[in-house]
This record gives sequence, C-alpha cells and structure tokens, in this order.
Amino acid sequence: MQFLYTPMIWRVYVLLMLLVTFCVSFFTEDVILQNKHLWLLIKSCFRYQSNSQYRKWQRILKRDPNWPPVNAEDFAAKSTDEVYVNPTYKYSDED
Repeated sequence: MQFLYTPMIWRVYVLLMLLVTFCVSFFTEDVILQNKHLWLLIKSCFRYQSNSQYRKWQRILKRDPNWPPVNAEDFAAKSTDEVYVNPTYKYSDED
C-alpha cells in the first residue's frame, strides 16, 4: 500500500473549509445563541411570555399599583387562644 501525493491546492481547500466552518460555528454560537439582548428583542417582537409560576406572579405584581407596600406596618395578631406548654421545661424563680 502506497501513499498518494495530495496536491497543494487540495490542502489549501481543506484548510479553507476548516476555517470557514470554524468562523460559522463561532459566529452562530457567540453572536446568535449567547446574545441575551437579541433573544429579548425576539421575545418582545413575538410577544412571548413565560409560563413559569414565578414569571406569572412577577407580571401580576408589576400591574398591581399597591405593590410594593410603602409606609405600611403589618403585624401578626396576638392570639391567646393557642398556647404551647413545654412539659419538660422547669421554671424557677431563683434566677
């Protein structure tokens, strides 16, 4: 079995094809796939809204004029109906 001589122009073509493939891959990955601003623009053009529960609540709160509550103090109501007594706790007046 003998090796065949490959012409120099064929080697140059293979190198050029590799460079073009690399450039296309790099452009596709960095400029299109990982471009957050581009994806946000595309989503806004097609009026896409996420269906996740977090995003739904976020949209609801964004439309609510009373959110976030400002200058409001909310306290839990004091209830004496439910009292838990720890039976192992020993109270002493000597402290």
